[in-house]
Amino acid sequence: MIMENDKKGLRQKFSQVRKNVANRLQKDKVITDIFKNSDLYKKANSVMFYVSMEQEVDTKRMIATALADGKRVFVPKVTGKGEMCVCEISDAQSFERSNFGVYEPVNPVVVDKDAVELIVVPGMAFDKSGTRLGYGGGFYDRFLSDVKCDTVGFCYEVCLTDKLIKEITDIGVEYIITEKGLISCGG
Repeated sequence: MIMENDKKGLRQKFSQVRKNVANRLQKDKVITDIFKNSDLYKKANSVMFYVSMEQEVDTKRMIATALADGKRVFVPKVTGKGEMCVCEISDAQSFERSNFGVYEPVNPVVVDKDAVELIVVPGMAFDKSGTRLGYGGGFYDRFLSDVKCDTVGFCYEVCLTDKLIKEITDIGVEYIITEKGLISCGG
């Protein structure tokens, strides 16, 4: 049984839930279509995406779409323990797996994070108030602690819950998009 204050247990639970998501490709397409048609996306001249891994909502197609739409596109690059920087990319294919196990740009062009107008934030699960269950490294919490732009999490509906554990250092998102729609949560 998972205790309410057991983030490790919640990560294991939602990792298993995400492995069992049915119709993943169809749900990914619906989520990216909702995002692409949202005012959030339409008004942003620049968007920062995570580069999706195996069980995450796919962002690679949306990265390609944003580039084709003429937006400035950014992805994170880990620079050290718990730290990351913003890198601008010009194509959707130039990624390699880093020593930290995440996909990063092959030829990073580091830019100031103030250039970002919208950030798509990864998470294993989200709650309806915008609280995010991350992967445990604190990278995004540190990064988001001083950004001044809109934030959105992509999440399968089965990974959206009523309430997650929120610690003082946790930074939530303002919006969540599932295959059922866009939720405004105030982050």
